[in-house]
Amino acid sequence: MQSGIKIKCKKRFGQFMITAKPQCVINDAETKQLEWNQELFIPLEPNIPYNITIQFPYMGGTKGKASLNIQLKPDEIQVYEYTTPQIMTSPGEIKRKA
Repeated sequence: MQSGIKIKCKKRFGQFMITAKPQCVINDAETKQLEWNQELFIPLEPNIPYNITIQFPYMGGTKGKASLNIQLKPDEIQVYEYTTPQIMTSPGEIKRKA
């Protein structure tokens, strides 16, 4: 079994102007492309501290940034859900599901 996180990104009702895909930035170095309304698994090494930031491109910048710090145990999978902010200048929200 592999250690990692599962992330599902959701837009709030009526946010049809957000067309670019969300991004997951890991330790300010590696960026993974995510999908709206689809759970994506990102493998991560256990016993290493990670800073995870979810954001999305919007009108020439990045919006909705939300961050969390995690450290996984061997064979651990953590599940999160990211939700866009109601106002684009506000941060998004990440909740742990499992």
